[in-house]
Amino acid sequence: MREEGEIKRQDGMLDTESDSIAIQAERFSAPVRWLLMGLALISLGVGFIGLFLPGLPTTEFVLLAAWAASLSSPKLYRWIVEHKQLGPLLKHWKKGQLPRKAKWMATFTMSLAAVLMIVTHFPLGVWGTLALLCMAGVLVWLWLKPEPGEELELT
Repeated sequence: MREEGEIKRQDGMLDTESDSIAIQAERFSAPVRWLLMGLALISLGVGFIGLFLPGLPTTEFVLLAAWAASLSSPKLYRWIVEHKQLGPLLKHWKKGQLPRKAKWMATFTMSLAAVLMIVTHFPLGVWGTLALLCMAGVLVWLWLKPEPGEELELT
């Protein structure tokens, strides 16, 4: 029986996720790994800024950072997935779930961004209207995602 985090290699042996990430990162040349690690670090930074700046998402940048780190730096990837705040979000996301707190934070920041656009007389036009519709669509999609602990109904 396999433990959580273990995957089966092509030769039938079991590896932990960490070992698999290390093997995956070795597929790329050093310059590509450095570029991917740079993308991971920049994405983490932008995600951190998104915690405080309305309209700038955090979850998407953390997901991008985890992906880029998984292809470039097993150590950085391990740090992200074992992080106190980021790790649980990533684990839930892998299961197709999104915690209610994350949904409310996304709702608050996107609503604040929409209000700021309208109050500051941002020229809505086609692009502004498209931005508002995209935010509304993303919010509907986020709220339809199951939360941790909810059972998925297959009908």
